[in-house]
Amino acid sequence: MLSYDGAALALSFLPAAGELLPPKKTDNPDERTQEDDGFTYHHLRRDLFNIARKTGVSVDSRYVVPSSHITVGRFLTQDDHATPEKMANWIKKIEEINVWLEEEYWPKEGGVRREDGEWIVGQERGLDFREGTLWYGGGNTVRIGKGF
Repeated sequence: MLSYDGAALALSFLPAAGELLPPKKTDNPDERTQEDDGFTYHHLRRDLFNIARKTGVSVDSRYVVPSSHITVGRFLTQDDHATPEKMANWIKKIEEINVWLEEEYWPKEGGVRREDGEWIVGQERGLDFREGTLWYGGGNTVRIGKGF
């Protein structure tokens, strides 16, 4: 869904929770089940943070709370939101877009799962281990893992 604060607009993601996936029934490694969503991006981020800290690496996260988002736009000024009416229209438009995103992409009971509506860590490319100031495209890649 779209989220916003006084500085930016972002497309935010939440970790999956096994929505509409069946419980584990077979030994087929290609079958996705509810158990596959038990370990999320947030767990991975926590574990990698702890591993890095144990090696003595200083990890200075930009956000205190783990965040999974793509910044869509930054506000350079507040001119477009300068009045209560302008702000109300802005929020209304964001809410309309969020309704569309929910109807189009969120899982639905008895509905068809959209493969383009989910992201599995490592699916297209492996983890990208980076150093330096990473936000806004900065930093350097130290190693890229293999995707599946």
